[in-house]
Amino acid sequence: MGCFSSCTFGVLAMALTLLKSPLVLGSCVVHGVRHSRPAFIESGYWWPLVFLVWCFAFVGGCIVVILGIFVSILVKLVAAGLWPAYVSTGWLRIMGGRPPQDGG
Repeated sequence: MGCFSSCTFGVLAMALTLLKSPLVLGSCVVHGVRHSRPAFIESGYWWPLVFLVWCFAFVGGCIVVILGIFVSILVKLVAAGLWPAYVSTGWLRIMGGRPPQDGG
């Protein structure tokens, strides 16, 4: 059951993540540029140093977002294979429910 779910839902979740990843990366870039613009304006003569630091932070941020997208894809594939097994064996009911009470 888990293999079948991973082959259907896992592939679909992975495809949707890959389709939305350019939007996620682009929105992170736009957000970062919009909020860092005042630092350039206020820096005055130090703008080359500020720009150099901003470039390092920009590249680092893009790498973190790209790695996060790949980790998200892997987590979705693993979850698609494991989730049906947890549901069918009743582990969700055991983990999320109340502890068993004594009959006495």
